[in-house]
Amino acid sequence: MLRQVYKHDKEDYELATRGMRQLVHETVHAIAAYEQAKAGQLPPVMGSRNPRTGELELPRLLRLMRQAAQLDQVELAARLGTRQANISRWEREGYDRFNLRQLQRIADALGYDVDVSFLRRKPRRAPASLRDQGETQ
Repeated sequence: MLRQVYKHDKEDYELATRGMRQLVHETVHAIAAYEQAKAGQLPPVMGSRNPRTGELELPRLLRLMRQAAQLDQVELAARLGTRQANISRWEREGYDRFNLRQLQRIADALGYDVDVSFLRRKPRRAPASLRDQGETQ
């Protein structure tokens, strides 16, 4: 139907359908991640933030672990002796107030171990304005 509406203007058609195509793309990837999680194939968190979005990856990983265990948020909350609202908050994108004890409790409830690694960051160059100041002093 959209093709008929925009049959004379391909650019308008592309613009009108871009959001839908992106949503389909994201949904396909979410389903694939869920299927992998169900099979016990969880992606390792190799850094604290997703390089593409800058968001903390732990919430997504916790949600996948819970789904792989075939638990809903209420069931996981019961295992942890907490409220469903806490599980929802922990799984929300951008949540970054985890502590190690909390992560260990969640991992135990879902049948996982926590493995913490520290990775050296690549050195960042100082902004040009700061480099220039160093040269003039």
